[in-house]
Amino acid sequence: MIRTSPAASVISMTGQRDAANATFATKGLCMEDKINDAVMLFNKITEMGFQPTTWTCGTLIKGLCTSGKAEMALCLHKEVGKRHGRSDLRFKI
Repeated sequence: MIRTSPAASVISMTGQRDAANATFATKGLCMEDKINDAVMLFNKITEMGFQPTTWTCGTLIKGLCTSGKAEMALCLHKEVGKRHGRSDLRFKI
């Protein structure tokens, strides 16, 4: 039996590069304490050419912080700032 991750299932189920779907899927994975799957989903949609919104990034940053992965959250925060040409981005956590 081949087992796929929830992140792969979400991508194939949505089938579109929609910011709201990506954010809701990320939030759902974070709420279920599946932060690694949320990170995999984020990476996969980015590889597919989807440009995550600051809302999607903020959702993942909050999930990372909540799960004790603050260093990863800070790295993502810096990456988002570079992508959007700003170093002063703030996220409500």
